[in-house]
Amino acid sequence: MAWFAISVIAAAFAGCTPQQQQQTQTSAQQATQVTRKDASVAAKDATDAALAVRVSAAIAAETGVNAFHVKSSANDGVVTLTGTAPNPTIDRTILATVRAVPGVKRIVNQITVQH
Repeated sequence: MAWFAISVIAAAFAGCTPQQQQQTQTSAQQATQVTRKDASVAAKDATDAALAVRVSAAIAAETGVNAFHVKSSANDGVVTLTGTAPNPTIDRTILATVRAVPGVKRIVNQITVQH
């Protein structure tokens, strides 16, 4: 793969002025930086999605909790919970369950407790 990139740059440099060569090289470096940043963002998004799935699975495994009434999302280890709980005991159970999931740094509880 690297040989291909070198071949492309070499072909691009053929017949170019030094200024054009520098511009091409700068553009290639910028494209590489953008690609690395995009890959980093994609990895973070995948990590957040995996955490949200682990949280949802933990909630679903909890006895007495209707997982269909609680949704979770994650961003840098911060888990946001939305939905409803039938009573304060179930709300506390959900929070304790989520706290025990590896990777959870903080919980934003937006669950509405129905009385």
